[in-house]
Amino acid sequence: MATANELLPLHKRLSAGCSDAELQETLRFSLKRWQRQPRIATKTLQDVAWKVDPGLSLRILSCMAESRFQLDVFHCNAVATSLAKRGCWRECCDLIDRMSTFRILPDSVSATASLVAIEKQSAWPAALQLMSSLNQHEVQPDTIVANAAMRAVQSGSEWQQVLSLFRGSIEASILPDKVGYNIVVCSFERHRMWEQALAVLHEMPSALVMPDVANWNAAMNVCCKATQWQQTLGLLHSIPPKLRATRTSHNVAIYACELGSQWDVALQLLAAMRDADEASFSSTLAACATTGSWQAALDIMGYMVRSSNEPRDFDRAAAIRACSVGQRVDLSLELLEATLRSRAARGRLCYDTAMQECSRSKLWQQCLQLLHDMPHYSLSPTPASYDTVINSCENTGKWHLALCLLGVMPARAVTPDLWNFYSAVGVCAHAGQWQAVLRLLMVLPPNAGPDAGIFKHAILGCDDACKWEAALALLGNMPAVKVLPDGGCFDAAIGACARVGQWLPALSVFEEAMSVGKAAASSLSFVLTACRTSGEWELALQLFRQQPLEPDLDCFRAVISSCQLQAAWRESLALLEEMPRRRLGPDVVSTSTVGDACTRAGEWQIGLGLFAQFLRSSEAQDCLAEAMRACCLGFCWEGAISLLLRSDKQDIEDWNFVLTTCRRSEQWQATLALFRALLDQHLQPSGSTYSAVIMSALSWSGSEQQLAGRALPKTGSRGTVARSAELQGADSPSASAPQPDLSVLRLPWPQRPQSTTRLVLDAWRGRALVTPASLCGPGPEDVRSGSQSDVEGWPWQRQKVKLRAESHPKEQPPGPGPTQSDSEVPDRGTQIFHDSDDT
Repeated sequence: MATANELLPLHKRLSAGCSDAELQETLRFSLKRWQRQPRIATKTLQDVAWKVDPGLSLRILSCMAESRFQLDVFHCNAVATSLAKRGCWRECCDLIDRMSTFRILPDSVSATASLVAIEKQSAWPAALQLMSSLNQHEVQPDTIVANAAMRAVQSGSEWQQVLSLFRGSIEASILPDKVGYNIVVCSFERHRMWEQALAVLHEMPSALVMPDVANWNAAMNVCCKATQWQQTLGLLHSIPPKLRATRTSHNVAIYACELGSQWDVALQLLAAMRDADEASFSSTLAACATTGSWQAALDIMGYMVRSSNEPRDFDRAAAIRACSVGQRVDLSLELLEATLRSRAARGRLCYDTAMQECSRSKLWQQCLQLLHDMPHYSLSPTPASYDTVINSCENTGKWHLALCLLGVMPARAVTPDLWNFYSAVGVCAHAGQWQAVLRLLMVLPPNAGPDAGIFKHAILGCDDACKWEAALALLGNMPAVKVLPDGGCFDAAIGACARVGQWLPALSVFEEAMSVGKAAASSLSFVLTACRTSGEWELALQLFRQQPLEPDLDCFRAVISSCQLQAAWRESLALLEEMPRRRLGPDVVSTSTVGDACTRAGEWQIGLGLFAQFLRSSEAQDCLAEAMRACCLGFCWEGAISLLLRSDKQDIEDWNFVLTTCRRSEQWQATLALFRALLDQHLQPSGSTYSAVIMSALSWSGSEQQLAGRALPKTGSRGTVARSAELQGADSPSASAPQPDLSVLRLPWPQRPQSTTRLVLDAWRGRALVTPASLCGPGPEDVRSGSQSDVEGWPWQRQKVKLRAESHPKEQPPGPGPTQSDSEVPDRGTQIFHDSDDT
């Protein structure tokens, strides 16, 4: 008869460290019972593997096999499932190997359990090894096993292996399902490979697998993490109506708009949702906070209150940040006060956010007041609170206040941490108070003595404030506090000198760094930058040649830039040719600098040749402007136009530069054609644009001006010049020259007067050779049809300009007729504005 101990469950009678003899003795009574009731054996094995020890369950299986117990695959799978829950992937793989000794063939359940355990421990190489060994165990993988393997490999962020397993399963005639496609798409998320995710999503219908909402959401999530909010919205609108986009779909789209700072689109999506949750409101408020759309943030907060959806502290903090970014700090403080009065909000997050925004807005008085009022709202100040106030003193030069705040912290029962000292050191260094920095370093906490890192932080603060003397003083006093400067300290001090062009102190610090073996290529780069700032290009070239350090790309850029400022094109070209020998490929920046040096020296053909190697690459847009400038300075107007039309950056200054080049090259046809192309690009012409077109019109001669005089109304002194051009054109042999397209002279009105040359200023006053009335006057079609334009003068001068005489010559019938008197043509000094107008 069994004793009371033998009636207890097996997992309570066994311990993990029991011997084999104890195990055999304990199992002696249980095996007889398991023979009659096999399900009890399965349940016992599960309990031992889950509650006692994974290795003990394997030992029990071995004892059962030695006792000639009839083991089957269900017993082994029960142990494998429990091991998988605990993430014991090594024991799972060991069990699959032992099953062959038990004369049991593993099945898909055994393999799936092992892969699940591997996934939990992110041991993805073991998953690949297990999949390759399934054929040895005569296991035919199915879709579930393939998905488990891909999921295990996905846990290691190995998208290449996931895709390889997916393609391999298809080649092995394993039909993929929606879950498998979803795993492949999700594997692209961490690497932000949204193009591949969309390709896999669009591939599903061709594989006779229709994507569900989960597949669409996975692709949207990949596009969202890649900050592709347009693609995310496109996927949201592409979900078939029968599937119905879920709340998760809309939340992913709103979060994508948050990352893309598209608060208006996020607000539209939120308004279209019927079941918006806290995540929907939080993402929309965060988008408003990023762009400073405080009106929309306040509207959302009001809607949440009206809909009985109490805003969380995170939502209130986002609204406070939106008001601050939108230059409404007063509303931020009002929201903070309302939050503190609300019983539903804790207020700590909102209070810290308001203090940070005041510090960011350089409002140190409000920040200090908030710190003072914290006990009134039952909020205890923390070291982070004091750190925020100390940082607010940096840009205002209140270094005394920073030291006072640091000193008062122990009296307020707040222990300063290392970050408080770092902030105070930065404030003092930014103000150039290197003596105060040294005193702070002497009173650091016991667990954080002065080191090279905090000195580097202080020297960088001096660099930001252009306090190079204080930076050198801090570097020189480091041995006094028993701290040896490292390479970062030397680089920071040299950089502080380089910022203001102090090449002699920078060179002295560099030599000191060389003597102690702390100099690096970055140190040489800072010294060369100092020489470039001070115009010592020959010294920079000499230092570059004589130093034993191996120069890096920044060194080459610095010395080439020094030669560029002095148009030393031969030296810069030699440096560019030397870069491949140093195993440094010439990049766009260095090549553009050398090309600019050649252009400044008048060797624009050489500079243009340097840009040719990049014009057919992916970096073509970066050097098109420099190549265009080289063509313009060399009066190569055809090349300049070709490069301008290839550029994706539509900048009106580039167009003006090319227009001026065509005008100086006396290419009035190209100037007018280019001006028409500018209008087709929907660019707003500036005053320089009109100046180039007007001055190009002045270069017309002979029959060209004769045609212009007949087609355009003559105003001011332009009438005299046009009539003289008619007289000159009568005897001119260029009657067969190409005629200008005068229809292009219908210029659009500028929004306001632009700053331009004296000629355009005269045009605004109505005294130039080509006035607004003529530019926007009748074209050749209007002259032939006899119609006249109603437009006279610039829009802001229509009520001001009053010509005293009609300057347009009237068409005379054949035969003798009255001649035009000189009084009909106003002189250049004729007043055409009222006395009260400002010229």
